This record gives sequence, structure tokens and C-alpha cells, in this order.
Amino acid sequence: MQLLENYRIFIADPHPFFRRGLRQYLEEESRIAVSPAYETGSGKELLQALRANVSVLLLMELNLRDVDGFEVLKKIRQRRLPVKVLIVSAYRDSKLIKQAMKYGAAGYILKESAEGSLPEAILGVLKDENHIGEGVQLNNAAGRNKKEEVLKDSFARKHLLTRRELEVLKLISDALSNKEIAKRLYISDQTVGVHRKNIMRKLGVNNVAELMRKAFDHSLI
Repeated sequence: MQLLENYRIFIADPHPFFRRGLRQYLEEESRIAVSPAYETGSGKELLQALRANVSVLLLMELNLRDVDGFEVLKKIRQRRLPVKVLIVSAYRDSKLIKQAMKYGAAGYILKESAEGSLPEAILGVLKDENHIGEGVQLNNAAGRNKKEEVLKDSFARKHLLTRRELEVLKLISDALSNKEIAKRLYISDQTVGVHRKNIMRKLGVNNVAELMRKAFDHSLI
């Protein structure tokens, strides 16, 4: 695949067996036939390996160790790294998928997809096209119904989430940084950081991926 000549392939997935299988597939697939240059299960290690002067095609699962995939996407955008990201994930929740695309992923395919779908996805991403794989659903029923509003209010009260924390949570879901949220709400960066920590503590989550998943599940955003 000629478009790959200027890119190094990185694989980021928490499962070594999946990384090994994906590596072997890339090496043997005639349309790609490239050995990945780097692989890891850690988001933190991945961010350390990315460089501003090296173009990368990143095949990434969202649920990484240390730093989750959403944070990786956010850091890539903030640092303006020459990285094209194709999400290869087991998560099929449309809200998480849209969130990943909002954070800067160029494509999204499911791990259960047919083998032949990967070269097509890679080609689309390298052509700067937003590639949505087979079986990936982006559309939910339009609008939030009354039942969802009741569930949201009940869940927020149960976990003692304040109105301000709900506002911060919504802006986190819009991929805004602490500084951007602070400007939007006319508060300090430090205050946003405190709200973020309090939200995660109250909801019992450790990273943004878990936070988004719980927030979506309970109609908070």
C-alpha cells in the first residue's frame, strides 16, 4: 500500500494476544505487508513514543492501561502530532464511538469485523477520510425523552453531583481542556481540576473512558 510508505504503524491494545495477531495480519496481508514499528498496551508509554517529526498510523483500542484512548486522542490533538488514528475496538456503543470521533479519531472499526475490512479502513484513514466500519452505529433515537431526564436527575442526586459538576461533565464530553472549560464557565483552571476530580470520585471511575461510559449509560450527557 503505497500510502503507507511515509508512515510508521503503531499498535496500542491492552491484550498481548490481540497485538500479536494484528501484527501478524499486517505482515501477511498483501495490501499492507508492513511490520508495525511499535506496540504497547499502555497509553502513557504510547504518548512517550510518539514524536512530532514522525508520521504515524495508530491502530488503537480505547481501553488502554494508565492513560485511556480518549486521553491519548486529546494529547495528540493538543500536541499537534502527525498521527492518524484508527480505532480498532470491542466497544460498539454509538455514544462512545461519536466521542472518539469528536476527540480526533479518523476511523472506527470493530474487532469483530471481517479481516478484509482493515486494509480498507487503513486506506480511508490515510486518504484523510473518516472511515466508519461495518456494524458501527452512530445514530441513536433522536432527542432525550422524559424517562431519560428522570433517570438523569435521579442518578445525579444519588451521587450528589452538583449543577456545576454536571456542567463541567458536559464540557469534558465535548473534549474541552481544563483551560477551555475554565474560560467557558468563568472559573479558574484549578477549580475545574477540583470539579473533575470530585466527579470521578463520586462516580467511582479512574479515567475519562470509564467516566464517559458511565455518563452515557445514565444519560448525564
